[in-house]
Amino acid sequence: MTQGYVAGNPRTERQFDEGGKIPFLHGMGLISNELYEKASYVVLKIWANDKTVRESLGVHKGTVGEWIRCNFDVDYIADVYSTVEYHLTLMRKGYRALIYSGDHDCQVPFTGTQAWIRFLNLSVVDDWRPWYAAGQVAG
Repeated sequence: MTQGYVAGNPRTERQFDEGGKIPFLHGMGLISNELYEKASYVVLKIWANDKTVRESLGVHKGTVGEWIRCNFDVDYIADVYSTVEYHLTLMRKGYRALIYSGDHDCQVPFTGTQAWIRFLNLSVVDDWRPWYAAGQVAG
């Protein structure tokens, strides 16, 4: 019996998770080619605080103050800065992995997931393709 694990929208490491956001937003058509070429993560703050964007997202005026990238008022300690090495260790021990990411998740964008999988130099077992549930495309 083959053992393995499943990781959905896996947060792994800042360089991958954060680094995938601008390409994700560009790929979703949320920022223009021109903005993409000049993008720094300042773009996300400008975009998220734009009046038109907030209206489009259904954010009612006065309910949310200025959007900030990180809320450092939340009391927690991050003691695992990267899980990439954990994935590599499990895979070296023969565990198979099913890694999937939502295509509309900017917090852990699929572009970042693809980047850390490529970083591990893993071989592709199955080509990128739609998958189906009850006869309909589900992802």
